Amino acid sequence: LTMLPHAASLSAGNVLSAKLHGRLRPQQMMALGLGVAALAVPLIALCFDLRAPRVTAYVAMALFGGGTALSVPPMISTVLDQVEAELAGVASGLLNALRQSGGLLGVAVAGGAATLAAHLSTALWIMTGVTCAAYLTGTLLSMLAVKLRREN
Repeated sequence: LTMLPHAASLSAGNVLSAKLHGRLRPQQMMALGLGVAALAVPLIALCFDLRAPRVTAYVAMALFGGGTALSVPPMISTVLDQVEAELAGVASGLLNALRQSGGLLGVAVAGGAATLAAHLSTALWIMTGVTCAAYLTGTLLSMLAVKLRREN
């Protein structure tokens, strides 16, 4: 039940992504989604660290899930648009394998932080920093892609 807002926001983010398709460039959708998710991460950490009311944490989790979901469909289509049709299956498989590997790496880093940090709160903020850095890097790269596309 605790993860329901996050799961529901993933579905809502995919629906929103479909609605925005054609109105925004894929790079803009990726930047918007990753930016929202990057802002949501410290909000989630604050909610947990300050023991905020559950509804506040649920809103932050929904922002994270929705932002992430908004960025995934345009990312997939952008990657697949770059390869020849006969290689689309290989590219799709590689993309999914890399996404899953990133998730595994994140879990491993979180486990390491939780094990090595003196307090669970410290581990929470270490992971918040790592996650924010990853999402902000994706946001900046997407914004750079928009700028480069405008120049060409």
